[in-house]
Amino acid sequence: MTAITLNLLAEEQFAQRAESRDPVKVALAIGIGLFALTVLAGMFVAHLAEKRGRDADALQSKLDSLSATQSGATGGDTKTLKSLADDIVAINQNRQLYAKQLALIKDLVPNAIELTRINFGLGVDTQDDAAPVESAAPTGGEKDKGARLPRPKIVEHLSLRLEGRAICSRPEIEVDQYIQTLRSDATFGSYVKDIKLRSIARGGFGGSSEAPGGASVSFVIECQYKERK
Repeated sequence: MTAITLNLLAEEQFAQRAESRDPVKVALAIGIGLFALTVLAGMFVAHLAEKRGRDADALQSKLDSLSATQSGATGGDTKTLKSLADDIVAINQNRQLYAKQLALIKDLVPNAIELTRINFGLGVDTQDDAAPVESAAPTGGEKDKGARLPRPKIVEHLSLRLEGRAICSRPEIEVDQYIQTLRSDATFGSYVKDIKLRSIARGGFGGSSEAPGGASVSFVIECQYKERK
């Protein structure tokens, strides 16, 4: 006798399998998964952008502080550079004066005179006027304040120091004639108001191409230039 088994749930199982393979549900599940991933990615990007924004704000604050510090330092450097530029201009102006004076001195040096050192010195003095300045007459109820103090004036003294030696048979006379030459020169005399011999000393006997075996003296001559106001 053959046994026959009947599965009464077969149709229901086939229906469940067909329902699980429904493309609409599969597509819906995939869409939900993609949406969830998109939301997570957006949250991550937003968090990263917020962090980058905080970093950018911190860098901007640091840049502003550095710019302010550099601006202050640049202002001080500008003042320093301006002062340096003024000094360079003054040096160039004085250099022109020195160059002209050196050319004059070079042309006045005789053969028996040898200059070993030339030095320019600049001194600044303040001088007061001799008499005080009277104040204006009082008007109305104002009291007479009397004479005002004199305004000091600044005077620059430029000096030239010539150090050298004379080698010849009569070196003292040669030095004296050199001083007379400096005093009598019209161009050099227009700048200088006084020429003095500060020191002179015998240096024994020396030799030169102009006066072999002649005596020598060392001297110091100081030339005082006219006042520059």
